Amino acid sequence: MIRECGIILGLHRLPEAYLLESNAPIAFTFGSEDEWFLVISSGLLKILDHDEVKAAIGHECGHMKCHHIKYHTLAEMLVRGVEFSLDLAGGLLNMLSPILRLMLFSWHRESEISADRAALIVSRDPAKPVSLLRKLARVIPGLNNPVLEPLSTHPTHEERINRLLEFYRSPEYRAVRGKVDWRLAISKAISPICRFCSGSKPTLSLFCPKCGRSQV
Repeated sequence: MIRECGIILGLHRLPEAYLLESNAPIAFTFGSEDEWFLVISSGLLKILDHDEVKAAIGHECGHMKCHHIKYHTLAEMLVRGVEFSLDLAGGLLNMLSPILRLMLFSWHRESEISADRAALIVSRDPAKPVSLLRKLARVIPGLNNPVLEPLSTHPTHEERINRLLEFYRSPEYRAVRGKVDWRLAISKAISPICRFCSGSKPTLSLFCPKCGRSQV
C-alpha cells in the first residue's frame, strides 16, 4: 500500500515504515528531505479496514509530498527563535509571541487539510477517508472541539470532512484524478509483468510478447 500511494502521489522516494506497538490509534511521519519515516500504531490498524488503512497511509504520504515535514520543523524553529528575540526585547513586543503561535497552529491545520486531500486521491472513494475521520472522532473525542480548534494543530473532524467533500466535488480534484490515472497507466505499462496474463515481458515494452495485449 505504501508503494502504491507513493506511485499515485508521485513521491520521489518511499518512507521507511515502522509498526508501533501501542493501543493509541495514531500515525505520523518524521525525518528530513533525505530520509522519511512513517509510523503506524497497532491500535490504529485494529480499528481500520483495509481501505481506511490505505487512506491513513495516503494522508501521511501527503505530508511528505507537500514537504510538510521540513516546513513543520522550520516553522517551529522560527517561532522559537522569534520568541527568544522578543523575550530579549521585552515590553509590548512579547505580545507577538502568542500571535505567532496561533499563526503556526493555523498553518498546521491547513497542512492537515492538504494531507486529507492526498488520502482522497489515493482512495478515489471519499467514503474511506471520511469513515477514517469519523472513527478517529469516536476514539479521540477531544480533537473534535471547535472551541479549542484555534489552539490545535488539527481542524475538527467535521471541518476536515466538509473540506474533503468540497475538494471531491471540485474541478481541481478531477484534474488531479486525470493525472493520477495517467501515472498509473504508465507505471503498469513499464512493469516487467503483463497486467492481463501476468506473463513476463520486457520492462519498456508496451505490448506483452505472450498475449500481445497493449499495456496502456
